[in-house]
Amino acid sequence: MWLLQSIQPPALQEDDISSHVAEILSAWAEWQPAAEVAGAPAPTEDVDVRLAKMLESQSLPTTTQRSYTEEEKRIREAILAQYSQMSDEDNSEGDKEEDGANGGDCGIEKNLNAATIVQQEREKREKAKLESQKKKEKDKEDREKQKQLKEEKKEKRKTQKGERRR
Repeated sequence: MWLLQSIQPPALQEDDISSHVAEILSAWAEWQPAAEVAGAPAPTEDVDVRLAKMLESQSLPTTTQRSYTEEEKRIREAILAQYSQMSDEDNSEGDKEEDGANGGDCGIEKNLNAATIVQQEREKREKAKLESQKKKEKDKEDREKQKQLKEEKKEKRKTQKGERRR
């Protein structure tokens, strides 16, 4: 507020704009504290140079070579050999089953989850089919027995009726 009071705004004209800008900047520099003025000018470096320095300061990820013990090397070689045997068998056998599922020498078992579920479903359907067939046969036998009992009752009534007439 006091800054505005000390500067009297002259009448602005289009040809005096540059002089007004210079006057405003000089007044601003005059009223600004000395500490800010000293710290304000930053070193003007090229943007590319600064970027290069920042990239150099960052640590680059490096891969280290791991040294394996003899036992780790043997295990690793055995695993790689098993996988190479499996891929050779897959290529040569074609549509045949893998030995891994049948206890072959490769040591890796085949995942049988889906096959097991399919087999269980098949067994469940067969069991339901057998139970349904048994139920049908039992119902048929029961109907035959009921029919026979009905016939016997009918015969019994006839004989009783005939005995009453005598």
